[in-house]
Amino acid sequence: MADLENTAMLRRATRLVPRLGAAAAASAAAYNLSTALSESAPPELGAELATLSTDGEVVENWSGTHSASPSAYFQPETPAAVQRVVDLMGAARRRLRVVGSALSPNGMGLSDDGMLNMAFCAGVVSVDAERRQVTVQAGARVKEVVEALRPHGLTLQNYASIAEQQIGGFVQVGAHGTGAAVPPVDEQVVRLRLHTPALGALELSEASNPRLFRLAKVGLGALGVVSEVTLQCVPAHKLLQTTFVETRAGVQKRHAELLQHKHMRYMWIPHTDTVVVVTLDDAPDGMAPPPQPDEAAATKELRELLLAKDKGASAADAAAMNFAQLRDALIALDPLSKPHIIEVNRAEAAFWAKAGGQRIDWSDALLGFECGGQQWVSEVAFPCGTRAAPNGNDLAYMSELLEMVEA
Repeated sequence: MADLENTAMLRRATRLVPRLGAAAAASAAAYNLSTALSESAPPELGAELATLSTDGEVVENWSGTHSASPSAYFQPETPAAVQRVVDLMGAARRRLRVVGSALSPNGMGLSDDGMLNMAFCAGVVSVDAERRQVTVQAGARVKEVVEALRPHGLTLQNYASIAEQQIGGFVQVGAHGTGAAVPPVDEQVVRLRLHTPALGALELSEASNPRLFRLAKVGLGALGVVSEVTLQCVPAHKLLQTTFVETRAGVQKRHAELLQHKHMRYMWIPHTDTVVVVTLDDAPDGMAPPPQPDEAAATKELRELLLAKDKGASAADAAAMNFAQLRDALIALDPLSKPHIIEVNRAEAAFWAKAGGQRIDWSDALLGFECGGQQWVSEVAFPCGTRAAPNGNDLAYMSELLEMVEA
C-alpha cells in the first residue's frame, strides 16, 4: 500500500497491508448512492426533503484541496431519520453522499448534489466487556470510541493516522494502518446497520446475510449508508516505537527483516538518500521510558532555512513551530520550485537524523502520526509476496516512483 502526498511536497510513504481487499481510495467517510439512482436526476426537492435540508452549506475537506456546495444538505439525528432521507432521496431519484470528518484529500465524499452529515449520529451505544465488543453510531469519532473503551481495558486493534476520523468512514474505506500482519479495520466489524433506498434498513453480520455483509463492510457507500457498527476490540496495550533513518540501499537489504515488526512504515524523502523507518512492537513489561530527542535541536536546519527564505518570519515565530509546521511553512513559500523543495527535503532529512529514538505509549497514541498540511493522496495496492517471503514489488514500485518525482 502506498500513500502519495502532494507532488509539490515531494514526499512518499509506503504501507504494507495483508490483503488487496483492504485497499481504499481515501481515509475519510464517503458514501455514494448514485448507483441506485438515476443519471438524470431532477433538481427539484420535494416538500418534506426541503424541510429536512439546509441551504447554503459549503463543505471543504481538511487539506483545503476540494470543496462542494450541495444543493441539499442533511444532518439527521437518529438512524430512523437517516433512513427517511435515504427513502426520500431515492424516491426523488437524487444522488446522495454522506460526509464524515471530510478528511479525504481527494474530495471523495463531496458532492454538489445531495450530502448527508453524520455528525449528530455519534453515540457510543454500548460496550460489551465480556465479548470485547463496542457498538457505536457511524458519526462517532475514533478518539471518542477509544476513550469509551479505556475504562474497560480495551482498545481498537488497528488505527489510521488521524483520530478525528468518524467510525463510518474509518470502516467504509477499509483503513489499514501499518502492520503487515495486522488486519485492516473492516476485519474487526462483526455487525453493521445499512440503510438502502430499495430494501430499507438492514442488519448485517456473518449470521444475517453474510455475503452482503462482507461487501458492505468496505462498501464506500455504493450499497447504502452505514449508521451503526459493532467492532471487535482487543485488550489495551502499550507499544514501543523505534524511529531511525536508513538509506535506500539499506531498506532494500533489510526489508524482509523490518516486515517482522508488528507495525512498520517507511517515509521516503526524495532528492535525499534518507528513508525514515518507524517500527512498533509490544512494549516489554517494566521497561523504563526512553529519553526523548531534543526537538529544538532536531529542527535547527528547518528553522534556519525558514528564517533565510522568509524575511517576514521572526526567530520567535520559528521557535514556536514544531517540525510539521516548519515544513508546511517552508513548502508554502515556493511549492512548485524544484530547487526550493530539494532544500526543504534536505533540511527534513537532517531533522529525522536527529529526531530518531524510542517512545513508549498506548497503541492509540502511537499509531496516529502527523501527516502534514495540504496534500493530494493516491493510494495503490498490489501483490508483493508474503510477509515471510516478500517479492520486492513494493520496493521496485517506490524506486520507479522516486525516479519520476526526482525527474
